[in-house]
Amino acid sequence: PDWPTYIHTLLKPLEENPIELALLGWGPWVLDADFMLYPLFHSSVWPPKGFNVSFYKNPEVDDLIIKGRTSTDPEERLRIYKRVCKIIWDDAPMVFLYVQKYVVTYRDNVIGVKMLPIEKFELRDVSLL
Repeated sequence: PDWPTYIHTLLKPLEENPIELALLGWGPWVLDADFMLYPLFHSSVWPPKGFNVSFYKNPEVDDLIIKGRTSTDPEERLRIYKRVCKIIWDDAPMVFLYVQKYVVTYRDNVIGVKMLPIEKFELRDVSLL
């Protein structure tokens, strides 16, 4: 089907959803684990409320995601999100096919280009030799 129809069908509630297998990508817009984990794996965002299209539900993951998104301690958040990722990996609600690699080329007299894991690059510290 066309893209709008495909997404509309994916976002139907479980009891109305005919899809048994879907292919999608998800990339971060911000550099925060919550952006990747909450929308795809928290049980409160099953369609049509959100994009947990695998209808994944794990109460421990739900609790940890909420703790991670409400903590202001970077070390605690890192521990929490590592645990969440391990559980999700072991539960395997999705088949993780690949991680996109990006190549950025520039002349050897340009220094300070930083590639970010959000499909963008930072030029704030760029200078010429």
